[in-house]
Amino acid sequence: MDKVRILGIAPYAGMKELMQDIAARRGDIDLEVFVGDLSNGVDIVLERQSQGFSAIVSRGGTAEMIKRATDIPVAEVLLSVYDVLRAIRLAQHYNGKFAIVGFPSITKCAHLLCDILQYDTIEIATIGGQDDIRPCLEAIKKRGCSIVVSDVTTTIQAKLLGINGILITSGGESIEAAFDHAVEICERNRKNLEEIEFLNALLRSAKDEIVVFGEEGELAFSSFPAGCDGETLAFMKKNFRSVLECHEKKMLKKNKKGELYSLSGRAFGVREKRYCAYFAACLPGAHPCAEQGIAYKNKADLLEDVDNTFCKNLFVEGLNETAEKYGRSALPVLITGETGTGKDKTANFIYIKGHLSENPMLSIDCGAVTEKTWKRLMEDDFSPFADERLTIYLKNTDRLDEPTGDRLIRYFKSTDICERNRLIFSFVPRRGSPEENRFHARLRNELRCLVLKMPPLRQRPHDISSLCSLYINEINTATGGEVVGLAPEAMRLMMEYRWEYNLDQLKRVLTELVVLSGSPYISAEEVERALAVESALASGDGQNFTPQARALDLGKSLENITGDIVRIVLDQENMNQSKAARRLGISRSTLWRMLNKQRN
Repeated sequence: MDKVRILGIAPYAGMKELMQDIAARRGDIDLEVFVGDLSNGVDIVLERQSQGFSAIVSRGGTAEMIKRATDIPVAEVLLSVYDVLRAIRLAQHYNGKFAIVGFPSITKCAHLLCDILQYDTIEIATIGGQDDIRPCLEAIKKRGCSIVVSDVTTTIQAKLLGINGILITSGGESIEAAFDHAVEICERNRKNLEEIEFLNALLRSAKDEIVVFGEEGELAFSSFPAGCDGETLAFMKKNFRSVLECHEKKMLKKNKKGELYSLSGRAFGVREKRYCAYFAACLPGAHPCAEQGIAYKNKADLLEDVDNTFCKNLFVEGLNETAEKYGRSALPVLITGETGTGKDKTANFIYIKGHLSENPMLSIDCGAVTEKTWKRLMEDDFSPFADERLTIYLKNTDRLDEPTGDRLIRYFKSTDICERNRLIFSFVPRRGSPEENRFHARLRNELRCLVLKMPPLRQRPHDISSLCSLYINEINTATGGEVVGLAPEAMRLMMEYRWEYNLDQLKRVLTELVVLSGSPYISAEEVERALAVESALASGDGQNFTPQARALDLGKSLENITGDIVRIVLDQENMNQSKAARRLGISRSTLWRMLNKQRN
């Protein structure tokens, strides 16, 4: 039997990975899966509905919207009681009041679970549509809830309101059942779909790319490769009515990659319905180009980057409120802090909250920009610095040499760039040096920069429990993991550790722990091994690491790598266990247990 070709629309990346893993184990499915939710799931389907898919598998409200938008049969991934229970258990490790918010498919399960388990204090709010989400979240925020258990769309809306979110993820059994349903549906429609695939293959074999819009602007067909050149597709859709009026029209369109397309539009009719067909040919000689260290981003690109941890737990002692007020100001902002404290996310947050958030943000990495590029930025009439109503973010300004820094200050003061645009700077103080250098003192004093200092994680150990819950949920979502939390002793070890690289290091270590863990709770032993590796690597600054240490076999298991590091450190300390334990950041008893386990 031929495989059933299925289009998967997963609301989060972890579900996409799980769908791919399950499909790979089956012999009856050929799966192509994309991440999409209520805001873009239908568009993804409409762009690909002519590419021969026999069925669509999706979840929740996204599946309902897709059913109304396409004739391709849709099999829904139903939320199980266990899916909801897993999310509730994860939320219970968070320090704060939480609520369950969602469509009836979520809240019915939640009410059933709370009745059975006698969870009388958990607030449950049912929403009927997208328009209900924001008012509902605003109401529960006023009632003291700082985290919600919900679906993808509700979680995104919560982020914008400063509420953390734990996403309800789907288990493998629910996805398996949806695939079974899809195969059953497709067996009844195979003959008609084979004819459609034949016609689609014939159209895709044409020399030019072909794109067809219906008279209401719906995408009827596209031979563009999946995910390619959405900008040109949007341009064609914007102009399809003029093609219908003129019957034939030719246009040129250059996209952001520098590719130049010749677009020949023609109107035609089938059974009293009119269509606009484009024949798109990419002209030779135009190639994508970009300045090193310079990137344009827009609000939509950055909403996901301002993740759950940013909304509440990244900021302490009113820093979140300060950042939001800075966002509403037009003054330049200087963000300082150690590596990994979230300066880029803070800059993104200030941009999103600012009055220029509907225009692009220009990001400039001062450590990657060449002298030639600085010259062009400050002297060229077509420089982005000559533009207006942009947010310009200069990151890693601590890497600027003094002459370039002085030139920038003079440029900022002698032009009206600060009036035309919004400027944000970030700075990493060097260890053992003053908090700021001459350039940053001039930014603060001569440009009247607002200053936002990001605290290191070691100064806020009380936040680590909440951060771990949020990061574990994020990692589960990205990897398909099912970890619920850390055992009490494991959490104590995490809170006592000195996180030299702050949030970045915490998230990386948690990612390794979640991926390697074979149980719902991460054990103290697993944390001990991971932190021992961190401490040993942190001490290897080029003076303490021997060639033997630099040649660690990363192909071994984490436990064996940890054992190798312990032996190396012991050897360097002449087998003095007290000194070795101090360097590894663990107790002597922990070191003894690790050595004893290796001997056995």
